[in-house]
Amino acid sequence: TTTTTQSAPVTEAAPEEGAWAPADGAERTFYTFIASIVAAAGFAAVLAGISIVSGIRITPRNGLLWGIAGFLAVHLAPAASLPPELPGMPAGDLLARQAWWVGTIVATGLAIWLFTQRNEMWAKVAAVILVALPHIIGAPMPPTHESGVPAVLSAQFAANTLAVAALMWLAIGGFLGFAMDRFVKEA
Repeated sequence: TTTTTQSAPVTEAAPEEGAWAPADGAERTFYTFIASIVAAAGFAAVLAGISIVSGIRITPRNGLLWGIAGFLAVHLAPAASLPPELPGMPAGDLLARQAWWVGTIVATGLAIWLFTQRNEMWAKVAAVILVALPHIIGAPMPPTHESGVPAVLSAQFAANTLAVAALMWLAIGGFLGFAMDRFVKEA
């Protein structure tokens, strides 16, 4: 006798038939570069806004620390449970993953603030709980992890993505440190 098991369909990102896509090579590289610059500008605007709202200035002396905090909250903490994925890899429900990702960023950002800005023991304990909580809850997972993508390629992609994100955040923090310092001096 043969037994078959059925599982829920795996959500994968697949391009629509006839949808526009850049050509491989220079065109794809150009659009990837532009999208990366726009994303970095958006992250910089959010980081500057957090600085202004919190009343904690980003300066040339602490800019790289702000960049490290941004990397930890936006990329590294979420990647601990939901690593960067290549197209064609099985993935959980998109909306659930996005909600979990945003929740992880907020929890980690708040934990960083508590840990760096408050000296009370309760704040340190709360920070640890906030960092752990999204991972205890768990990221939305696909029904199966079977994929045609080689594991080594997936691991290299995740590592390279995180390395580039770290460099981007260091650049954002450094740039904001000098830009905001200059803006404050001119105001």
